[in-house]
Amino acid sequence: MRNNIVVSVFCPTYNHSDYIKQCLDSIVMQITKFQFEVFVQDDASTDNSQQIIRTYSDKHDFIIPVLHKENIFSKGGNLNEYVFNNARGEYIAICEGDDYWTDPYKLQKQVDYLDKNKEVSICCHWHENIDSNNKSNKEFWDVTKCPELFDTTDAIRGVTTHPNTWMFRNCNLKFPSVFTKIPGGDDPLLLMILNNGKGHCIKETMSAYRLHKESIWNPLSITQKTINTLIYNFNIHRFCKKNYDVQILKERKIIEQNFIYESINESSHFNIFKTIILQLFKYGIPKSFLIKLYFKYVCTLIKHSIKKKLTTIK
Repeated sequence: MRNNIVVSVFCPTYNHSDYIKQCLDSIVMQITKFQFEVFVQDDASTDNSQQIIRTYSDKHDFIIPVLHKENIFSKGGNLNEYVFNNARGEYIAICEGDDYWTDPYKLQKQVDYLDKNKEVSICCHWHENIDSNNKSNKEFWDVTKCPELFDTTDAIRGVTTHPNTWMFRNCNLKFPSVFTKIPGGDDPLLLMILNNGKGHCIKETMSAYRLHKESIWNPLSITQKTINTLIYNFNIHRFCKKNYDVQILKERKIIEQNFIYESINESSHFNIFKTIILQLFKYGIPKSFLIKLYFKYVCTLIKHSIKKKLTTIK
């Protein structure tokens, strides 16, 4: 027989007063044969999210409120570390405050699978993409493309899964210093988990991922997304260069080429490129890499100009 906590649920939230009730209700409704705890970590919301969280923690003793007075994310802090240092469960599950679970047996199904498959370090499942009005958005991620079994190489290429579907083994994960330079922590976390074993995807839809303007990634411009992706690829390359450098280099070259072409097609392409270079330098990308990037930009610009002139002559 098991004792104490089997799953620690991490629920990070910021200004999610419109969604946090649905999120917490979906966690409270979980039907399990074991105990679980829920860390609801609010990163200094300016709405009434913290008040709502207190209401739930007063009713349910397994909900543990972690309410910050200052915003940790804006200062470059890692919200995951608090949970990793305090989680008592054998497994950790995630549900961000603007998402929610749709299957009351989600936690039980994932625990059952991980108990039987010790070689698997993380179990995920399909999820539905919805907008702020709870309407399905089938044009976003095609979650059915997530392989049933996947590893670090698959994750580098891109696995169509979201943290609100994850359950992984509590292995005292420690973030390498290189990850502090990466904007966004989902992909680095997935790679760290997969270093301990394979991933498995259950082919059932058991959660909803919300697309809305207040999210961190979706409102970003193409330029900023490119910057974040380049920083991510460069630093991940450092982290797993022994085994995955060829794949990372290929992906980085494709991304570099794409953003150069995109920036040149904009009227203010030089200012866009300058912004990208300055931000990459700020995040510690070496000058040698930036010089090569600038050289590619100039060469592409010359080719683009020649092609445009030839088209005009014709």
